[in-house]
Amino acid sequence: MSSDRSSKRRRTTPPTATPPPTATPLPTATPLPTGGAVVHGFDLGALILPEEQGSTSFEDAVPESVAHFMRDAIKTHGMLIIRGQRPSEERARELVAFASQFAAPGALFDPVRAIQFEVDGGGQPGLPMVRALGTVKDSMLCRMGYEWHVDASDLTILYCETAPAAGAETLFANAIEMHEALSPEQQALAESLRVVYS
Repeated sequence: MSSDRSSKRRRTTPPTATPPPTATPLPTATPLPTGGAVVHGFDLGALILPEEQGSTSFEDAVPESVAHFMRDAIKTHGMLIIRGQRPSEERARELVAFASQFAAPGALFDPVRAIQFEVDGGGQPGLPMVRALGTVKDSMLCRMGYEWHVDASDLTILYCETAPAAGAETLFANAIEMHEALSPEQQALAESLRVVYS
């Protein structure tokens, strides 16, 4: 009887090496001379929405290293500009997922801690903390824009779907820097004043 050693020999295939997890590349922030910074390398469309991760929470949509970078950048620069975002049918949910990185868990859905908008005032179904402004269906009519105001929240995120060819600029001012530029006497006077507005 002949034997075929090759058929009886155990085949040993080297185990497939599992590549080490690649670190999520961090965005960068370029400071602007007038305040704030432009963020490069961040894509709202790359966020992992809750249903994609078998969750109901928006808090885990951004890798922790990126969320940490963004929190530090907003503390350092006060305002972040993130340009070049692709259109998305999920944009409102992506914005909530992004905003969740700066808020306590569940805070955005809590009417005590976050402004909640009615649907007839531009509020988005299921996302009452998101308000659509504009001249299109399901948005709050806003042909003339808003006058100067202070947002009544710790964080405001603006996203422009379609910008007009000219005009409609949104301007920002840093009240902390303005206060620090005052003389000590002016600071004391400003701190003693109370303003009532509606």
